[in-house]
Amino acid sequence: MSAKDRHYWAQLRLALTSGQWSSQCPAKTPTGMVLPWSELLRKFNKHCKGFQDVAQIASHTQALALLLAANSQDEDQNDAPEERESEYPVKLGSECILPEERVEEARANYDALTSLKSSNYDSLNFALAYYAYALGNPAQCLLHLSDIPELLNLQNHIPTDSTSTTTAHAHHIGLHVPSFSTSRSFSSVGGSFVTLTDSSTPEIRDGRSWAMTESLRSVCLQGMSHEKLSPSNPQVALNAYGTALPLLESLGNMLSDQTSAASTPTLATNSKVFTHQRELWRWVERLLWRAIVVSATIAGPTTTCEDVWTWFHHYSACSIHWPATFCTWHRSTISALHLRAVILRHHPIHASQPILPTVGSEEKQWLHTARTVVNDYRAILDACTSFPRAGERNVRVEDFVDLCVGVWEADGADSEDAGWVIDILWWATRLTFNSPKVLRHLTLILHATGDTSLARRTLLLYSQVVGKAYETKQANTATPLSSTGNFNDSDIDNADSDSVSDKEWVEMLIYGARMLCRWATSQTGLEGLREAREAGVCIERARTRLRIVGIDGIRLAARVDLAEGVWNFVMALKEQDTHTRPARLAAAHKFFVQACSPTSLDPEEASKFTPDPAALYHLALSFAHPGPDHNLEQAILHAGRAAEAEPREIRYWHLFGLLLAAAEKWTEARQMLELGAAIGENEPAEDVTEDGAEDGEIYEQTSRVSDPEENLEVPEKDFPVSAKAIGTDTGPEVVDIPLANRHATPTTVPSVQIPLIDGTRISPAGALLAPVQDHPPPSKEDLFEYALQLRMTQGVLTEVIAGAEGAEQKWLEVFTWVAAQQTSTVDQNTPRRSVDDGAATTGRSPFISVPTDDSAAPYSPTHESHEKQDTPEPIPIIAASTTPDSEAPQHQTGKPSPTKRSSSFDRDTSKGKKMQQMIKYRMHQGRARVSTISRKIKTGSLKKANSTPDFHAILRQTSYQASSIHSRRRLSSFLHNPNDRTPTVSPPPLPVPPSAPPQDRKRNLRVAHRERLIADLWLMSAATFRRLGKIDQAKGAIQEAEVKDEGNPRVWVQLGLYYITQDQQEHAIDAYQKALFINPDDVSASVHLARLFLARHETQAELSTSTGTSNDVDLTAGLLSHLTRGNGWHVPEAWYYLAKAYGLQGRKKRERECLDFALLLSASRGIREIGTAVGWCI
Repeated sequence: MSAKDRHYWAQLRLALTSGQWSSQCPAKTPTGMVLPWSELLRKFNKHCKGFQDVAQIASHTQALALLLAANSQDEDQNDAPEERESEYPVKLGSECILPEERVEEARANYDALTSLKSSNYDSLNFALAYYAYALGNPAQCLLHLSDIPELLNLQNHIPTDSTSTTTAHAHHIGLHVPSFSTSRSFSSVGGSFVTLTDSSTPEIRDGRSWAMTESLRSVCLQGMSHEKLSPSNPQVALNAYGTALPLLESLGNMLSDQTSAASTPTLATNSKVFTHQRELWRWVERLLWRAIVVSATIAGPTTTCEDVWTWFHHYSACSIHWPATFCTWHRSTISALHLRAVILRHHPIHASQPILPTVGSEEKQWLHTARTVVNDYRAILDACTSFPRAGERNVRVEDFVDLCVGVWEADGADSEDAGWVIDILWWATRLTFNSPKVLRHLTLILHATGDTSLARRTLLLYSQVVGKAYETKQANTATPLSSTGNFNDSDIDNADSDSVSDKEWVEMLIYGARMLCRWATSQTGLEGLREAREAGVCIERARTRLRIVGIDGIRLAARVDLAEGVWNFVMALKEQDTHTRPARLAAAHKFFVQACSPTSLDPEEASKFTPDPAALYHLALSFAHPGPDHNLEQAILHAGRAAEAEPREIRYWHLFGLLLAAAEKWTEARQMLELGAAIGENEPAEDVTEDGAEDGEIYEQTSRVSDPEENLEVPEKDFPVSAKAIGTDTGPEVVDIPLANRHATPTTVPSVQIPLIDGTRISPAGALLAPVQDHPPPSKEDLFEYALQLRMTQGVLTEVIAGAEGAEQKWLEVFTWVAAQQTSTVDQNTPRRSVDDGAATTGRSPFISVPTDDSAAPYSPTHESHEKQDTPEPIPIIAASTTPDSEAPQHQTGKPSPTKRSSSFDRDTSKGKKMQQMIKYRMHQGRARVSTISRKIKTGSLKKANSTPDFHAILRQTSYQASSIHSRRRLSSFLHNPNDRTPTVSPPPLPVPPSAPPQDRKRNLRVAHRERLIADLWLMSAATFRRLGKIDQAKGAIQEAEVKDEGNPRVWVQLGLYYITQDQQEHAIDAYQKALFINPDDVSASVHLARLFLARHETQAELSTSTGTSNDVDLTAGLLSHLTRGNGWHVPEAWYYLAKAYGLQGRKKRERECLDFALLLSASRGIREIGTAVGWCI
């Protein structure tokens, strides 16, 4: 064979395999001149003698391809779906079928091929089958294909000898005669083929690519014919498509060999290879697309079809070789179906569906596959979509966003793994214009990841965009978008596609209002008031479209009532207005009651309605809060119902235990706290209740637990949490509320049967997502905080029951638990400096965290008498420190006195000008002492008693870098040598570190939050040590807390209490002033400082004959009057010492009023401040 023969064989194969049907220059001469199709075929006939039939078959194949592409957008037939009711083409009817006006021309070509007498019998039948199907005759197509022996055996179509063509062999050669290599090997269908393209030249040399193309085209036509002939039995067509799987496996192996053989493939190289094999990829894509659509149709909501995963696998493996612009409509459909299938298999709300069972052990491989599909689909949408015009929407991008969020939810909706979803959402904003769907997802996920500030901005934009659009539609239509009657799903479907339904609007604004309320309570003083007011606007807007009737409407209205109750409660805290606070609290209580028991329920609806556990929780909080609605029995009842309705929520059990302790039901409180502590540990929370338990009662399994007081095992008793168990009348304030199903949680949605393909359309992906809840699921850090706060309460309760000695052992258990929780999060190789000698060590306590005001064991002025003889005269009201502060020796009997309560001061802050001026004035007078505290740098050493539990030994498994070595030395120096008050020069500050990227900043905030929790734990243990008289150990615990969180004002409050035990009043004042310097509105520091000011005044009054009031009394009155108007209004100690100051000023009427209110508040005190322990809103 001459060089020109080989050249034109290669050029014809290249033109056919690349599918350049309409190209003006599909080939080139040996000298590089371009050739049109007619010249290519003429030169082929001229130089390749004896193969005129090959040229005719090629010419007719090109003619048919041109006819089919005449009414398409391009030769790939990448057409949009015929009916735009769906953005995805799943209708398989007219593909590869000629329009009526093209049939006559095609039939003439078909007749010409039929009369052609060719030795290339296989290629002729391939072409005839192609024409028969295009002419609408699938039966004739199958007849032509049946005449081809061993259709899938490419060995019959590719010669092994390039020098001759025998008559016997010519029967199976067709367009593949002859090959140009003298010893080109190949394998069977299931084996691996040699490369289709010679890597040294751009042309396809041996014809194997066209052999693969014709074989796959024929299999695809076979399946398409069965679709036409057996429309009621799609399994026949799927079986036909399945015969191509061996070819696809061989193609995959061949591509792997080709990739491994290439040195460093570039984008240009890959594009060139794809262009040379475009016709092959067209038929591969068409076959896979149709097979996936058919198998997805067969896989109904109750039918298992595992074949779809096999087809998805092959489609993904092949699509990596395609550019993003290739077959974008089909690939959009397959990507959407693939992601839907992943969500239906792995999403919790669809997990019970048998549609797509898990095959084998997949672990997280499914997530890697889904992320790969997401990236491919994103590239496709980048290539085929653009920013929408006015009045239009980019529906495919919005649906893609829903699918991405669904995959994230299926993976557990982990906030720490939401970065890729947020990146997709920000990308989607460039291809959409203020899409409510994108804004909604951004708000939800940003808040879940802790970026509440940005979530607030997207929420406000969502509210503005959707609200304005709704107002515009209402103004432009004679009737509202939906009637004032029932607005069901069918009405939503009939509404405009770009509208947001009433239900979506209300649910999103409820979520936003609750989010803003939580954020407001997390900020200090008046800083969260703006967000709280914005929450009120959200609730007001939600009520404007609260038009759904029936049980669904009642449930939604109850959620709005709950949100408004939370908002009123938060406003009462944040406004700090004595005039509006009572009305706010009363309104909040009214809405909580209505959320638990709507007044509009008829008997039938009442049987279907169950209150949200969160509503029961907030109603319990409202009953527990001091005020006219205070009712401890009702609070316990509703807290128990909340815990029973949602047994996996730690905070419900925590509140339950706190309220039982407030009612002095010590054993029951301990049992409930132990149940809460077991959540997430070895015992499942579902075992909390028995199947036979009656409504209104929570039974605990009989068990043996270790009593920290006597170290004996005692049986725990079953007890019902009901009005009868409490022993008092429940009162008429609230009607009885039916319990929710104890085995269901409000965040769990029943499984919904959703097919991959709904008839001839793919339903919107939004139906696959979990409904919007009022609050996001807790993150790992949240769960750690809830569990640690509960264990702190256990320590406090233990001290109430068993005294400080028992609490000492309990804190040891808490530190052990903390060490077990954080071993996986601490860097084992990070060294830290020793506290005392500055030596490097790797065996110190790791970081931990909790937001907080530490509360703890009982403390009162009476209990301080053994520490300082000249303390103020005791009264029955408790004056609590930030952490437990009571006299231990009086509680060692294990029988707590009913008049002694532990308490804590809330860390809420509020900034008032008057108070700040007073504090600054006092700080100016004592700035030398403050400077001493903050500047001295000396090393101190701590000596531990042998009987003291070694918390460091527990935490020594891990190591960490101390947060503030300089700060630690300052405090260590101050503690080590308290008599030296001379300021020294501070060392040069550490260099400012470079700003961290956003992800690192978020992590740093989480670490700082955990550090504060650990610091609070150290401070609580320090208070226990102090009450035990172990002063050195208390001092060491305070040092540890300062290292953990140098900006924690409670460190300095505990330091002040430490100095009280050392009879060093002035040093204690310095410490309290330091705490107020950090937080001018710290309640604990203010109360303790006021107490010392009054004590100093009394001491001076005994030594002086003057009857006037001193500056200390005036300062105390001003300090506490501001505090009681703000966030210390519910602290009885603040009112008591304010009354004492008023009495010294001669204001007897105000003194009596303050004492009365202090006595009223003291009656509602518990062992810990509820807002600190569990929070005022969920």
